[in-house]
Amino acid sequence: MAFYLGKKAEEFATHRWTLYVRGPRDEDLSSFVEKVIFTLHPSFPQPIRGKTQCI
Repeated sequence: MAFYLGKKAEEFATHRWTLYVRGPRDEDLSSFVEKVIFTLHPSFPQPIRGKTQCI
């Protein structure tokens, strides 16, 4: 999901992104997935980012 930051946005950061990783039937994936890697466009700072946090 993307949230537009409006007037407080910087020139190259206009949205705040939230990503969800979910199994096909909403099952708990913590026993299968330890880390998720996101590969962004190379123009982004840190274009390869990993997340280990579960919410």
